[in-house]
Amino acid sequence: MKTRSIKTGLILIAIASVFALSSFTGATPKPEPEKIKTDWKEYHEVQQYVEENICEPIRKNYVLKHGKSSLHSFSRCPSGYHSEMITATDSVKTDRFVNGEIVFYKGCESSYICDFKVCVEKGFAVVRSKGSKNYISVNEWLQRREQYAKKTIKG
Repeated sequence: MKTRSIKTGLILIAIASVFALSSFTGATPKPEPEKIKTDWKEYHEVQQYVEENICEPIRKNYVLKHGKSSLHSFSRCPSGYHSEMITATDSVKTDRFVNGEIVFYKGCESSYICDFKVCVEKGFAVVRSKGSKNYISVNEWLQRREQYAKKTIKG
């Protein structure tokens, strides 16, 4: 009887060991694909180009038409015109065309302004409104926007 219980105990221990170790596979983990490193210097160059050639003219136009804006209220959220890149982060380069959109933030609330396409090395910066297929220069876009506003007010 004693031998029988020892054999049964050993069999149960063996079964438990096999069950516990069965969750581990002998396969080696697949190596992660090599991550493409983002050149943040170039990313910030593109972002600065958008700021200078798109956001700043829009901001100046707003101030000229409406006077000084009261954007500087207390908030932890950013306020004003900001660019958001749509192009994949690792593809934002100064020698490539980069797509994105301009968004206006007042506190934490945001509103869409326009889409943009830029290429820093070519000195290329164009924008378009939502629903429009064609990109146009920032100045032309601002003029059309002003004309549309005048028609809407008269209308």
